[in-house]
Formats: sequence, structure tokens, C-alpha cells
Amino acid sequence: MNTLPPIPSDPLRNRWYFADVTSKKTQGPLTLDKLQCLATIGEIKPETLVCEEGGTWKKYGEVARLLPPPIPDKPQSAPPKLPSPVSRAASGKAPSGCLWLGLGVLFLAVVCSLINSGNTPESRGVIVQTNTKIPIKSRIEKTMNDLFGRTLKKVKVTPHVDGGYLVQVEFKESVITPGWAREAIEYEMQQAYEKLYAASDLEIRRASVAAVVGFHDKFGNESEDIAYKTVLDADVAKKINWENISSVNFTEVWQTTYLAPEFQTSKDRK
Repeated sequence: MNTLPPIPSDPLRNRWYFADVTSKKTQGPLTLDKLQCLATIGEIKPETLVCEEGGTWKKYGEVARLLPPPIPDKPQSAPPKLPSPVSRAASGKAPSGCLWLGLGVLFLAVVCSLINSGNTPESRGVIVQTNTKIPIKSRIEKTMNDLFGRTLKKVKVTPHVDGGYLVQVEFKESVITPGWAREAIEYEMQQAYEKLYAASDLEIRRASVAAVVGFHDKFGNESEDIAYKTVLDADVAKKINWENISSVNFTEVWQTTYLAPEFQTSKDRK
């Protein structure tokens, strides 16, 4: 039944692909959480073919660790019994010294809090301003780090002369098979642009995303370099329906500024 090629192993991340049973069109890579989320909302069916990088294609419903764990029956436990009150007068025992000490500490704490409550900046007519807003640059850096993890190589955020920000992102793509790598790169670029532009308060004027891969020369030496770079301006991003991006062909929307010959097709060379 397995008619799709195996997925090359990725030593850095646990990523998944899925394919329609009839058309065999593949999509991905996805994180395990994203794959399970798509299954929860019904985009991925039990008969949908899925494959983890380094593994073979199987039906989603046949992969045990993708299915939600059974919910164990929680035994009903009776609430603990409260001790029956015992009158100290009946027992003939006076309160212990520890009890009196605890009551004294509690009394002092209440008195101190009442004194301090009348000496706050607000009570003196001083307006206290707090700034808990996270800087936009830090938000962008955290967003890209959450998306790419250890494969993130660079995030550069610079102010634009007319306001807003310019963002440059570089990530390492570990899938080296040209066909698979290009699909994986484009999918991850799409995710990056969605994270950057779907949040309109980030005030991004232009964003560029580049994929870095490892190349080998004829002498067997390896070096890393940019293999695929795209740019998406805010004016174009505003036209995208980010709630329906599955129907958007991003290769026709963004501007490709560089594509290594190893990843080009005959259509790219025209």
C-alpha cells in the first residue's frame, strides 16, 4: 500500500508529513502538535497517510502514538472527615504557648498592613505608571525562535525611516534532497510570514525570510550558504486572507530574490 517515497531523517527536529490517499499530494513538514491539531479539527482523517521524517508512510489511525491517550477512570474518593470539635473547657487544657505566639504574630501583621496602606504613592496623590508591554523587537525574536527552534540562525529587526520595522530572518534547512527541501523551505517561509503579518500590531513594513543549507564542493568540503530567499512587503501582506492561507499560492505572492541552481526547475530558468 505504501507508494510514497520515505522521508529523509532530520536529526534536529521531529517533523511529520501527510498526504491525501487519492492524490498522494504531500504537505508538511509539521510539528507533532500541529499534526494532531489538524486531526482534531478533521483536516486529517484516520485513513490519511502520514510519515515521520526517517520513517515510512502509514495511515494516521494506525500510528498509536498519534492517537489521544485513553482517559483513565478517576476513582471517587470520599472527602476527609473533619475532626470533631472539642471544648477546651471540657478538656480542661489551656491554650498552648505556640498558639498565643501565632496569634500575636498575626495581630502584628494586620497592624503593619493597615499602617502601610495609608502611605502608598496613590494615597499621596502620585500617579504611578507601569509599562508591562513587551518591546516589539523582543516579541518578533521570540516568535521566530518559537517557530524555528534550534534551526533559527538570525533575526534582525531594524526601524524603518517612515516608521515600523524591517525584519530579516534566516533559518537552517536540514532536508537536503532538492525536491523535498524546496517544499519544506516554502512551507516554513509561509509559516514565518503568517506569524509576522497576522499580528498587525507588530508594525512590520517589509520582511525577508531566507533558508540556509549545507553545500558540498567537488572536493567534498561543506559550507553553509543561502539557498532560497524571499521578500514580502506589508502592502502585499495586507491583501492576504490569513484565515484562509491554505488557498494562497505564496510563490506567486512573495518576491523571490534568490534561488540556488540546485533548487531550480525548468520553469524557474525560463
